[in-house]
Parts: sequence; C-alpha cells; structure tokens
Amino acid sequence: MRWKLSPYEAKPSASYVSIELELDCDCTIEDLRTFASQMRDQHGWDIAISGGWGRAM
Repeated sequence: MRWKLSPYEAKPSASYVSIELELDCDCTIEDLRTFASQMRDQHGWDIAISGGWGRAM
C-alpha cells in the first residue's frame, strides 16, 4: 500500500486530510467500513466512511 497527500487537500497540516491510496496487491476495496476498521487496527488510521469514495484514478 502506498499513499500520498491529495493534491486537492486545502489544509495539509490539519488533523484530518485527504490522501490518495494505491494498493500494491492489485486488489480492490469492496467494503469501505471493513477497510476503515482494518486500517484503524493495523495502522491507527481514522478513515471517514460517511463521505464518498473520491475520484477514480
């Protein structure tokens, strides 16, 4: 997994920011709630699940 700050992020030093995430496994995220839970457990990330998916790359 690789991530970087989104070029559209208006406040890069804020507590919550938008990122672009790329999975190296050539897999897809089917369930955002499950993914968010796993990232919280594994990395301590707090991922918003109430918004949209963002834009497709």
